[in-house]
This record gives sequence, structure tokens and C-alpha cells, in this order.
Amino acid sequence: MKKLTDKQRIFCNEYIIDFNASAAALRSGYSKKTCSAIGPENLRKPIIQQTITEMIRDRESRTKITQDRVLIEIARLAFNDPRKVFQGSGQLKDIKDWPDDVAACISSVKIIERSRADDDSDKLINTEVKEIKFWDKGRQLELAAKHLGMLNEKPAQEEVIPESYTVTIERKNARITQ
Repeated sequence: MKKLTDKQRIFCNEYIIDFNASAAALRSGYSKKTCSAIGPENLRKPIIQQTITEMIRDRESRTKITQDRVLIEIARLAFNDPRKVFQGSGQLKDIKDWPDDVAACISSVKIIERSRADDDSDKLINTEVKEIKFWDKGRQLELAAKHLGMLNEKPAQEEVIPESYTVTIERKNARITQ
């Protein structure tokens, strides 16, 4: 197999940034006029396909970020159960006692301390309000549903469409044959 040119190697590096072939071609030095044709054309070349596949594998190995890991995290966020941070009495558990899968779903914890004078005595009453915010569950469910093909904009076509039709027109009636 032949080797990549310098421009093709740059294209591969640029492509794995955002997986946009035209933008990668432009950033690689191809002209603005030709980048929308050159990008997809480059992706059809076996040497470039192989190089991009190797680069993606290398990046997954380095970062430990894989498609499976991302999907697992989406599922964790989508199907978290906020009840797991509470005791049976409804009191909030200590943070150290939160299950890891639920703790990963929390975007912020806010503790607000308030003091006010008691109406019946001169004593100061301190209260603590704890606010727990979870990541957007709806967005995670949407991402999971898209991954599963549940939110395709075009409805899935279940019928097998023949490759060609013959249309015969007879006195205002049309008959379609395969």
C-alpha cells in the first residue's frame, strides 16, 4: 500500500478532531473551492481510511474514552435514581455514602445556611438548606434514544422496494407491475 502524503497525514489529524471531511480538508491546506469535494474523496481512499482507524484506536487507548464508555455514562445519567441519596426517613445521606453511580449524576450541591431570630425567645435559630442538582436526564434519554435509532426523523421503511417499476397507463387507470 502506498504512503500518505504530508497533506493527507494532516488531513487525517484534522479529520479526527470533528469528523467533518470538508472542514478537515480546508484546515489541511486544500483550497476553499475544492475542499468540499476533496474531503469526501480522501475518505474513500483505503490508506486514509486505515490511518484514521488507527488514529482513533490510538486515541481511545491513550484517553480510555471509547464509544462503549460514553454510552455507559449516558445510560448512567439517563437512568439514575435520585432516591439513592436519601435515607429511608427522607434525610439526605452523607456525601460519602452516596453510591458512585448516583454521585456521578449530580452536577452541583449547594448548602445554604440561614439564621433567624426565634419569635418566642431571643435565641437565634440556624437552618441549613441543601440543594442537589442532577444533570439533565431528558437530554441523556434523548441521546440514548438517538443511539438506538428511536428518534430518526424519517420513519423506518419496512417494505422492500423493488429496484424498478413498470407503469402502464390504460384509460385513466394506472397499473403498476414489477
